[in-house]
Amino acid sequence: MQLDEENSEHMGLSIDSLFDSSIMSKYRKYLGGKIMKKIAMMFLAVFAVTALAACSSGPYTVQLDTMGGDSLPSIMTDSNGRLNLPVPQKEGYVFTGWFSDQAYTNHVTTWSVVSNDDVILYARWEEKTDLPYSNLMNDTQPIVTIEIAGYGVIQLQLFPALAPNTVNNFLKYIELGYYNGVTFHTVAEDFMIQGGYVEEPLCAIAGEFRQNDFNNPVKHLRGIISMARTREFDSATSEFFILQTERVTLDGYNAAFGGMIGGFDVLDAIASVEVDEYGRPKEMIVITRITVNTRGINYGDPLCVN
Repeated sequence: MQLDEENSEHMGLSIDSLFDSSIMSKYRKYLGGKIMKKIAMMFLAVFAVTALAACSSGPYTVQLDTMGGDSLPSIMTDSNGRLNLPVPQKEGYVFTGWFSDQAYTNHVTTWSVVSNDDVILYARWEEKTDLPYSNLMNDTQPIVTIEIAGYGVIQLQLFPALAPNTVNNFLKYIELGYYNGVTFHTVAEDFMIQGGYVEEPLCAIAGEFRQNDFNNPVKHLRGIISMARTREFDSATSEFFILQTERVTLDGYNAAFGGMIGGFDVLDAIASVEVDEYGRPKEMIVITRITVNTRGINYGDPLCVN
């Protein structure tokens, strides 16, 4: 499959096969196998968590060292030793994850299990840098945190004023927990990472981009998040992609709706993984969960196309 700008210019990103719909049948065949593999992996994960929890007699107290960020109280695990971790804040920095060591080698997520009282977690931070889309950012827009098992955290700010229904759609999937446990299933180094496939999406939404008669000024720069779709303009559902490099040929053809504010090292690490001939990672890249801070603003349900 050719992952090039010529293909992307008129078609956008295809949910079924990134760009090239001619391999759709192959992808469908793969999808069945992927689902079975995912089920098996989830079963093993549940088994591992259960086994660890069996050795536990929680709940346990976990101390949180924010490493210069806002002070946070200790938290309690549930009875099985599992965590519900908060996201701290630090002026001028972006939070990139909790780690059990100050060398930041052991990333801890909400799926982790604590089995003793002597646990301190350390916050890792990335200094904010000037972003080419900083003029689109403000202190009232939603902040999204994507936790990726074994990689860390990607944080984004969404642009609800520029792609309102696209943002509402994305937030609804987060609210309902649809993205927890899904994967980044397509990767193209020096291009993008794509994820968010769910078996039963909510509905299709109208494409908020110029070629669909919608004025969306967000350009497809490095760090921008945008919606995947088929050849049809009004076909986006749950899948999204995050650009590792700028792709101006997508401007006007896909609904960009936010931009990264932290975790660029995580983006680059995922984009460099080994893939097969169709751009599918040879090892699953699992999104453990996606959370959002709406800054106290309530967002509505997405409007579906007829």
